[in-house]
Amino acid sequence: MKKKLSLLLAGILCAGLLTGCVKTPNSGYAGTYWLTNPIFKQVEEGFYEKIEYKVTTEAEYEGLKLTNLDQSSLYFDLDSNKSSYVTELYAENGLYVYKTTLIMSGEYVFAGESFSVEDVTQTETTFKGMENGFACVKSVKKVKNILPTVMNPTSASQFIEINATITTEYGEKNAVHTVVGDDEKSKEYFSSMKEPKTVRKYNKNAYIDNDLMMLIARTFSYEETLNYVFSTIESATGELTQIKISPDVKTTAQSSESASQSTAFKTVPIEFCEIDGETRTVSFNTFKVKFSTTGEYAQDFAYAYYANSIGDDVKDEYNKSRHYMVKCYKPALYNTQYVVYTLDRVTHVKPQ
Repeated sequence: MKKKLSLLLAGILCAGLLTGCVKTPNSGYAGTYWLTNPIFKQVEEGFYEKIEYKVTTEAEYEGLKLTNLDQSSLYFDLDSNKSSYVTELYAENGLYVYKTTLIMSGEYVFAGESFSVEDVTQTETTFKGMENGFACVKSVKKVKNILPTVMNPTSASQFIEINATITTEYGEKNAVHTVVGDDEKSKEYFSSMKEPKTVRKYNKNAYIDNDLMMLIARTFSYEETLNYVFSTIESATGELTQIKISPDVKTTAQSSESASQSTAFKTVPIEFCEIDGETRTVSFNTFKVKFSTTGEYAQDFAYAYYANSIGDDVKDEYNKSRHYMVKCYKPALYNTQYVVYTLDRVTHVKPQ
């Protein structure tokens, strides 16, 4: 059951992946890059940021195909007009609050059948500023997901609906992890996790939350020497597991007359991107990062492009890029396709 839960939840909770929070040395971070002044270590009162992403699917990531793409009859036909990924980050009562909402609307297609679904994954995480190592206070994830239990389903009975609330509360040394099914079927499914679990000394080593993982990756200095290994609490089991953030280096041929080069830097133009009310084509100079599990069965589970600067402003002296996550590829459940988030709109004006 433990392995089954890990597989299913790792596949569907893809807004922020699993759950957990941050408690690592300040030296691990280069700055609070969502702020205009990234060296500011305290929580900046009044700060607000909302980022909206388009959600699509693709068969490949930079020529990389998924292993099960041609082996599975299962396919999720995404309705990109009804799907979205939205993040909100703001300061409140001396803490940062980070909220994400992923809506995946579309149809599961399999064995000549299909049915419509709308999966929703929401997270809310409160954490401290850089001066306190972005230490987390509390993380809450709510999921409403329908997913297949086998790679090649032949009937609707081989799908399961999960409705659950996953909470992690953090002390100085220990964390309490709770998984609660929000209906009778989900309670039965999570029966092995019905008792809260205490994760002792969760922050003994470097630690980053899965819900905060994509956000905290904005705080690093983007250099090809980046190699950051940390622990996280897995939602499905409450166990500590290790994750690595490293450059995604690809060999790129410059021209027929020049030698190829390996680099994690790439220019990514985004058409009709809206930043604080101004709509234009923005050319982001990005740094590509991959997120990987470690150990015997290590695998990459996300690829993200982070803005290092904008256009010709290669030094980005005024932090115009704010290290936005510009694009992200995540393999869908059973590696049938990539789910892709693409930056669409950014605002720093909080709704009244």
